[in-house]
Amino acid sequence: MQTKIGFIVVCASVLLASAAGSAAHCLRYLPSKVSVTGTVFERTDWGPPNYREDPAHDRPEPHDYIRLDTPLCVFGVPGDAPDDITEKNVSIMELAWDSEEWPIPNVVGRHVLLTGGLFHAISGHHHTRVLLMVSRVRAVTVTEGKAK
Repeated sequence: MQTKIGFIVVCASVLLASAAGSAAHCLRYLPSKVSVTGTVFERTDWGPPNYREDPAHDRPEPHDYIRLDTPLCVFGVPGDAPDDITEKNVSIMELAWDSEEWPIPNVVGRHVLLTGGLFHAISGHHHTRVLLMVSRVRAVTVTEGKAK
């Protein structure tokens, strides 16, 4: 009986260590700053008033996205903002540009390193689970950089 309990304790310890290790490789939401690399593209999504339910009256909204070089996960912390949800296998993120701070650069079709803060989708204007509020842009070659 003690052998079974010992085995269960060891298995539980290994599982917890594995979960903690994988969480350590995940990025975090704002206020943390992150850097990601990928290719920027533009896509038009349906907007108000009904976000695709009535295409005859819904307004099309162009948005910029990044197709990440490497899928990532974002770790939500229990007790943080209710929309900070852990997300796995994020490969595309909608980009939010702070146009009041600086002009939005023309990076569509370019491979870039983007730095900023992650936040979870909270409105109909958000078309990916995780978005990046961009604070810095740098063009890179395909072999440079990974998510940090």
